[in-house]
Amino acid sequence: MQKVLAIDIGNSFTKVGLFIEGQLEETECIPTDKADLQILQEDLQEALTPLNDLELSGIVIASVVPSVREMFETLLASVSPKVPILWANDVPKRSSTIGQVNLSDYDLTTLGADRVANLLGGFYTFQGQRLLICDFGTTTTFDLLESDGRFLGGAICPGPRKFQTLVGSHHAAQLFEVDIFKHPEQTPGLNTQSCLENGLFFGYKGIILEVVGNLLQSASWPLSSVTFLFTGGYGLAIRPMVEHEILNVHVDNGLTLKGLYQIWRLNLVPQS
Repeated sequence: MQKVLAIDIGNSFTKVGLFIEGQLEETECIPTDKADLQILQEDLQEALTPLNDLELSGIVIASVVPSVREMFETLLASVSPKVPILWANDVPKRSSTIGQVNLSDYDLTTLGADRVANLLGGFYTFQGQRLLICDFGTTTTFDLLESDGRFLGGAICPGPRKFQTLVGSHHAAQLFEVDIFKHPEQTPGLNTQSCLENGLFFGYKGIILEVVGNLLQSASWPLSSVTFLFTGGYGLAIRPMVEHEILNVHVDNGLTLKGLYQIWRLNLVPQS
């Protein structure tokens, strides 16, 4: 029985998913605290040690935190010493085409492995469809994928929590706690709290719709021809914000892990 472990190391969280015969069966989410790698290592050790008895076929990893790669390799070598490890970060360096996904129009030296995984996960889940993949995490990424698998590029902007940094600043004594995802109860705002709610909600919604509109226009894609795929920690919370403007939305918080599995499936084992 084929068992593959996929690990997505992000700025805020590390997600671990176990695939059995190609199906995502188990997931775990661990805070990625770059300020204290010892805590992260202990959390990962606890999460990964039980995997020693699973007889894994392979491990595939994507990381946007370069400093933890050596730690992960050491940790995995102790937990599953005989299991081949594939770093998704290295795959585009060998080829600009992964399966049917063509990345050749993009500068691959700057393309994050998480975005590559999203493209693979999206393409093999929604084959034959034009996709706009929106990953709402620490940053928000927007990626256009043509129905034939050609990656057209995209956009990157701050994630929702970064957008409301001012509210959480200890310098902002007159500001209040605001839920950026909650539609304001009154517009315009008649007090500071309400004004913040209006500014953050409609401001972030405006960012999304403006970026999406410009990307679709640049690609000459009619809105009705596009499948929107929301992922990341805030994908589910974002959908109600734009549900009247963007109709064909699918939310899949496991998209990156599924894409990592596809990268492993297409590469099988690391090449020397």
